[in-house]
Amino acid sequence: MEQVRQILQDLYFGWFTAIHNKDEEAVREVIATERYLEDFRTAVTTLEYPRPPNKDEIVIKDLEILRDTENCLVTYSTVDLTLWLGEDATVSGVRVLLPVGGDWRFGTAWTHKEDRWQQDCDIEPELSP
Repeated sequence: MEQVRQILQDLYFGWFTAIHNKDEEAVREVIATERYLEDFRTAVTTLEYPRPPNKDEIVIKDLEILRDTENCLVTYSTVDLTLWLGEDATVSGVRVLLPVGGDWRFGTAWTHKEDRWQQDCDIEPELSP
């Protein structure tokens, strides 16, 4: 469980740092799908962070592993960013992680455990290392 928590923390750190720096090359290190790339491009035009995060300011809470296979890691968790962004900076949801070049990367995201994330484990990563 702690290894999965670390994977998520590393991915979120890369995601938020890339958004802060508006760095599309860096974000490609943590995403596996064109959809996430589109979300990144939207985020850099609509979100502005006061500074990049420190890794220890990204806290993964209430972690549940919904699926764990060699081709798909699905988690449900709360990401607490209050140490970085202040009060009410938390979000919960399902993250479908896909393997790219031996590392897990963000594939898709869902709000609820009951959402239709199951078919996303069949997605082939679209972005390569």
